[in-house]
Amino acid sequence: MRDYEAAAKEIEAMGAEMIEAARKCEAMTAEVHLAIAYMHETAAAYREDAKRIFKRIEGLLVLDRACSPNLRGPRAQDRKQPDRLRYFGDLVAFESPGGRRSLPLTA
Repeated sequence: MRDYEAAAKEIEAMGAEMIEAARKCEAMTAEVHLAIAYMHETAAAYREDAKRIFKRIEGLLVLDRACSPNLRGPRAQDRKQPDRLRYFGDLVAFESPGGRRSLPLTA
């Protein structure tokens, strides 16, 4: 009978250990959900920044195309050299036959 009682106590102790392991697992799962939510927020912020920068560059290209013929003169339109963009941190530089102009990327 003593052997059965000892085995029952060991089984109860294992049950307590399993309950504690389940609590730790639940806590870890909650932390993982928080981390995933943070990653989604960060990705959304990066997407918004990329859209903002793309729209800014697009607007600057439209402005450059509209202003360049006036700045370069009538013969400059006959040249078929493409404009080039170069990025320097938060600054974009347009290199064209009419010269180099720099504009900030931030709005």
